[in-house]
Amino acid sequence: MSITLVVRARQHIDFDLGAQFDLRLSADVFQSGRFDAGVFTQATWAKAKSTSSYYGVIPAHYLVTGLPVIETGSGWFFGSLGLLWSFDLTRNRVVVGNMESRQMYGDADRSAITERSINYYLSGGLAYRF
Repeated sequence: MSITLVVRARQHIDFDLGAQFDLRLSADVFQSGRFDAGVFTQATWAKAKSTSSYYGVIPAHYLVTGLPVIETGSGWFFGSLGLLWSFDLTRNRVVVGNMESRQMYGDADRSAITERSINYYLSGGLAYRF
C-alpha cells in the first residue's frame, strides 16, 4: 500500500481573489491488473479574500439580491473524503474518476449563499501519461 501526503498552496492569479492551502492524504487500497483504487481525505484552509470571492456578500450584492451582507474571514474552508480510481486503457491513456463528499466549514458554511453544508461530487476524465 502506498500512502501519499500532499501539501499545496494555491494563489489566484488575480491577487484580490485570495489563496487557499490544502493538506491531502491518500492511500492505495486496491489494485488488480490495469485497475487501481484509493481513498483520500483533504482539509482546505482559505484566506479571507478567497472565502469572500466565493461566499461573501458585499453591500452591492445586497442591493440586488437582498441577501444579508457577510464579511468572511480566513479559516477552515472545507474538508472532504473520497474515492479515486484509474483504469489503464493503453500504456499512455488512462481513464480516471473520483467520488467525493465535501463538508463546508467556517464563514463559507454560514454564508447566505451556501444552500447545503455537505455536497457530493462525481467526476471522470481521460488522461495521457507521458
